[in-house]
Amino acid sequence: MPTPFVHLHVHTDYSLLDGTQRCKDIVAAAVEFSMPAVAITDHGNMSGCYELIKAAEGHGIKPILGCELYVANGSCLTKDNSKPHYQGYHLVCLAENHEGYVNLCHLNQEAWLKGFYYKPRVDKELLRRYSRGIIALSACLGGEIPSLINAGCHHDAELALLEYLDIFGRDNFFLELQNHHLPEQESVNPVIIDLARRHNVGLVATNDSHYLKREHAEAHEVFLCIGTQKTIQDPGRYKFPGGPEYYFKSPAEMEALFPDQPEALSNTVAIAERCNVHLPTVSQDHANHYPEYPVPEGQTREGYLRLQCEEGMKWRYDLDVHSPDLSAADQEKIKRLDFELSIISQTGFTSYFLVVWDFLNHAAKIGVPLGPGRGSGAGSIVAYVLGITHIDPLRYGLLFERFLNPDRVSPPDFDIDLCERRRHEVIEYVRDKYGADNVVQIGTFGTLKAKAVLKDVARALGRSVEEGNRISKLIPADPKITLKLALHGDAEKNIPGNKELQEMLENEVWAQEVWKYAIILEGMNRNMSIHAAGVIIGDQALANIIPIAKGAGDEPITQFPAGPCEELGLLKMDFLGLKTLTIIQDALDLVAKNGGPRIDSNDIPLDDKPTYDLLNQGSTIAVFQLESSGMQNLCRRFVVNRLEDIIALIALYRPGPMKFLDEFIGRKLGTVPIDYELPSMKPILEETYGIMLYQEQVMQVVQAVAGFSLGNADILRRAMGKKKLEVMLEQFEKFREG
Repeated sequence: MPTPFVHLHVHTDYSLLDGTQRCKDIVAAAVEFSMPAVAITDHGNMSGCYELIKAAEGHGIKPILGCELYVANGSCLTKDNSKPHYQGYHLVCLAENHEGYVNLCHLNQEAWLKGFYYKPRVDKELLRRYSRGIIALSACLGGEIPSLINAGCHHDAELALLEYLDIFGRDNFFLELQNHHLPEQESVNPVIIDLARRHNVGLVATNDSHYLKREHAEAHEVFLCIGTQKTIQDPGRYKFPGGPEYYFKSPAEMEALFPDQPEALSNTVAIAERCNVHLPTVSQDHANHYPEYPVPEGQTREGYLRLQCEEGMKWRYDLDVHSPDLSAADQEKIKRLDFELSIISQTGFTSYFLVVWDFLNHAAKIGVPLGPGRGSGAGSIVAYVLGITHIDPLRYGLLFERFLNPDRVSPPDFDIDLCERRRHEVIEYVRDKYGADNVVQIGTFGTLKAKAVLKDVARALGRSVEEGNRISKLIPADPKITLKLALHGDAEKNIPGNKELQEMLENEVWAQEVWKYAIILEGMNRNMSIHAAGVIIGDQALANIIPIAKGAGDEPITQFPAGPCEELGLLKMDFLGLKTLTIIQDALDLVAKNGGPRIDSNDIPLDDKPTYDLLNQGSTIAVFQLESSGMQNLCRRFVVNRLEDIIALIALYRPGPMKFLDEFIGRKLGTVPIDYELPSMKPILEETYGIMLYQEQVMQVVQAVAGFSLGNADILRRAMGKKKLEVMLEQFEKFREG
């Protein structure tokens, strides 16, 4: 049996255009090699840490959260490329506990927002400030100690070691041994071993793992060429020194590399045992880091929200909730308001509603054009009376349970549409209100999709643009398509394989080579950018919860994508800048400028016959959601004469419902008879001529037919939308019983 071993120096594809292994594949390899744990230590970022946690769940593998930092030679605020090692020395840092994870997040934030110079850099002053809970390793040949030894500066290397021991503590700093059969490592390693012996410092064996298998070395070289815009034939291209040694090696292979250093191998397991980080989540720990709206002294948030809603009831419905003389219809409105407020309080989202109301109220005051509301949030009467949405949910039969219900406590999510030109003003208001460190835009990752990876690999292999286009055009333009699916199809899903592509790969050697590498590299992260709309808002500095980087415009962004941020209890808001809103406002401003009335877009009547005449002619160019040629034709066939018709045709013009188009139009025009499977379905489906078109209708039908609560009905609706077969079968049993 080989000596137990854990990889503590591993790069995933979050080491952008450098690492070519995914977290799930690393975990699978660790399982195969019977390793108890695995670390990831991407260059200058922690973006893959949450993904590693999720990948490791249920596999008996402990995820070790780490990062390979760049440590500036001097102060990270000094930006001078004439200094040696100005891009920084490498230093591997692992989070031993939650404090260490938070400190690593802060080091990342400092590195990106203050120390960035070619690379995100920290310095030793920052390491001292944030050293608690971190285990550090001296890194590869790019580390400070190995670099000094390699340069013949042994005394300086010893001084550097003593400084790191002083920063992290003797038990928390280890000297790293690597063996990629490089001459530099052969000369450096004996000196490192001697330093460890003389200063009683632990040794740790690592392999600088950048790809999963030995046979992936060539694909990794192609990947480096994609990142550096070179071809594989270019003699000056960047490549890793030595042979194909930078893969995820087995414990037996690592033992063979260090036969005389069993301690360096066993120390990897000892370090892994010390590293125990749990990140509190919404699903497991009810983590909630939503910002707390500051209410006037002496008031509760629940009381303040109710007060604003009561004012809003006067505004929207001319209804005084405290009046002793209320009609039955008014009492129903108040009952709905009370129900929603109780659920909002029960699920802990009172502050959320106040936060959204506050910044939209500010936006309205300063004249930023706002959308009327989209998505499930339009089903809330609380949102309507607060002015968050401008759609009366009672008029359109919209259900609050689609947005928030106690049977499925998941964060509510308002879709906020803002004038594209003035979106930044609203974000700035939120940053001023809750603190710049508490409000950050969301980072997102672009990946090598099926068509793109074929083009990129072909170019990196020196193939012509024409050849790259020839093979990539055989892949369908579907964002969900994969290379394997395009080639072989899927019999179960009735997707045929591509015969032309199969023939090309059988007969053309160059295409076989492109395909061989593309299959390995498909789906890898290739770049980080900013989410088009998403902003994260927290109740504290976000670096206490997630790592921070910076975008192309030097703005702070999250290193985690939106999903993990929400799961860690942070509020995600979509501030979507819509050009359509800007155009509408410009038109209204021109009307006023040229002597016409000052019009508010929310006051435009919804029963204007000339408008419907234009729609029925198909004159819908630049009309949001109605501008495509297909939609223009549909408007002509549909005979639109009320707002509900527009709602229906937008709902119909989607994959799935589209098959009901002819039937729906026939029923609407009276050429096809309308029927209902059960009498109880008639009042629910009368609006859409007996066809179940809206998600609310699904919920109402199962409530009426099978006695579902609207909360349970929403679980079924979500399962249908997400195509979760197991949940749907489980709900079907309840439906049948009901």
